[in-house]
Amino acid sequence: MQTFDITLKNEKEKTYRFIIFLFVILHILFFIYLAFDHDLWKIGVAGLVITLLYSGYRWLITNTDKQQFSFGSGYFFLFSIIWIWDLWWMSVVDLILYLLSSIALSPVIFSFSPKEITKVFFPRKKINWDQMTNVLLKDNILTMDFKNNRLLQAEISSPDINEEAFNTFAKQQLDK
Repeated sequence: MQTFDITLKNEKEKTYRFIIFLFVILHILFFIYLAFDHDLWKIGVAGLVITLLYSGYRWLITNTDKQQFSFGSGYFFLFSIIWIWDLWWMSVVDLILYLLSSIALSPVIFSFSPKEITKVFFPRKKINWDQMTNVLLKDNILTMDFKNNRLLQAEISSPDINEEAFNTFAKQQLDK
């Protein structure tokens, strides 16, 4: 059974990573504020140390994989766990930031199988071939034309897909 997994290019990824960086800066400023508080100075110092350690970890990972440095969404998950004991409301804020950043940074993948087309991850959606008028991959642009006059057209980030084989496969599924 032949299947094709096509990953769409995330045009806003750089913006999302910059916003995450701004939230990390806000966290650092909050930790500095807490470090000068008489009762919460231990949390502030611990937060600064953990931020420094996590930043070093991410720097090591990105240099090993030859990628651009990014905090990713793990930073917020880490602090959502740490905050639970002392500042539960900050734990909720970091958990929401974790979920939003995970969704924003996750790749959009369409899996094309003879049975259906599946949009993987969030929100997961299954599309039957009979809902489609045309599906075409040309010059790394995926075009999906729906029968209800919706059109999805996006650049793909997986250039290793054989366009001719994919277009033949899609034509066969649409002709059934």
